[in-house]
Amino acid sequence: MSSAHSNVLESPQAGKPLHRSSGSYHKSFHPINQENSLLSEGPLNKFTSHTPMKKIAGNQQKVEKLQEENDKLKQEIEEVRNQYKQLVEESKNECFDERRVKLLKAQVIQLERQVMLLTEGLNSRASLLLEVDNTLQPIVDRLRCLVASEKQSPDVPVSRAELIRMIEICQVVQDKLHRNHQAELDSAVNQEFTVDNVLAVMPALPKGAPQQRAKRAAEALVKAANYSRLMAMQQIHALEAELDFHRSIYSLQIQYIEAVFQGIKKAYHNFQENVASVVCSPLKEILTSYTDLKKEASETCLKNFLTNFKSNVEELQDAVDILTPSTRQQHEGDEALSKLGKEFFLSLEHSLKTCGEQRDKAAWEIENLKNELEQSLESMNNLKKGCKERGSLSKNYSIKLLAGANKEGHSLCEEKSQAHTSDFDQMQKNFYPLTSNKEKDIVKRAPVHKLQTSGKDNNQRSKSVKYPPKPLWQD
Repeated sequence: MSSAHSNVLESPQAGKPLHRSSGSYHKSFHPINQENSLLSEGPLNKFTSHTPMKKIAGNQQKVEKLQEENDKLKQEIEEVRNQYKQLVEESKNECFDERRVKLLKAQVIQLERQVMLLTEGLNSRASLLLEVDNTLQPIVDRLRCLVASEKQSPDVPVSRAELIRMIEICQVVQDKLHRNHQAELDSAVNQEFTVDNVLAVMPALPKGAPQQRAKRAAEALVKAANYSRLMAMQQIHALEAELDFHRSIYSLQIQYIEAVFQGIKKAYHNFQENVASVVCSPLKEILTSYTDLKKEASETCLKNFLTNFKSNVEELQDAVDILTPSTRQQHEGDEALSKLGKEFFLSLEHSLKTCGEQRDKAAWEIENLKNELEQSLESMNNLKKGCKERGSLSKNYSIKLLAGANKEGHSLCEEKSQAHTSDFDQMQKNFYPLTSNKEKDIVKRAPVHKLQTSGKDNNQRSKSVKYPPKPLWQD
């Protein structure tokens, strides 16, 4: 396409195409001819003589590439035209050609791929449903336990905290069901946020100072992002610790309140039993005898009424004494059911005291467990530091051992030389009997001189010979 336009030019007057020869075209772009033409142009030579030859070669390569692309496109267009003509001209009774078979194969491959994707989606959905089932199973078991309790009452006592926990679990399960299945990442996303990746996204910068400034800016950006992420993680950990603390306190408060309610119920039941035994039972006996007397006005009924009344006089008197409020009360209603009320409030105070002790004990145990955990973490950190210090000390110790081994080698050489000299003196005493004092002096001087020379030789040998250091397990 472009080659046709490059080789054919139309004249504006006649409208006929003017063919330009390729030789003249290449000659016009040849570097030698171009330099000659530029030299003959006069004042423009200063500006045009500095044009690089590489641009001309690059333009020629681009033109050749475009020509090749045009040829390929022409071939593809011809193939597509022939295929469409064949499809149009084919009759219905003819067999499918290879092109159609290939298209069918391609469709089958696409369908197989879709089936594989669907099976993967079904497997992930099945795993999600299994996870949901495992999450809901404890709630179902708890509800069954509540329904199957011994009390056959229409109401089932459930704490508010437990209901809130069940609702939260159900909400999480609902979110999992309505959310698309997301695969776990192979690596954290923050690991991709590096200086090299930031510089790769940015446009190309010239080498030197601009590139260094961009690198420093990217490093500062990465450090700021990592710092903000670190601060956010620390804030999250602090909030999680605070949430755990409040949860533990709220659980203790809930246990305390439940224990208080149980104590109030128990004290109130005792209060009801006392009222029934002190007040209701004697009055009930008197009322039954009175109803009998009212039905039948006979001597036996009258005797029964009087005997019951007489037998319950003391109990009635005690009930009156118990139920009458004292004269020391400051306000009305200070003492209701005087003695029984005192017993009720005393039992209530006792239950509150026991519940408070249990709460304080639980809080103290939690605090001790936290302290033990902190101590264990500190000991673990100290052990790690100790291991590191021991590693460094072992290196220093090995160096000291090498130095000590060299010193011991020198001392052993000196001891051996002294032993040899002493043996030599003994041999001289045994084999050379001394007669005169002059001979004694000569003999005494001679070994001293030999001793000095032998000591020097031994020292020189000990300095020249390096004894190998002892291994650590032989110390």
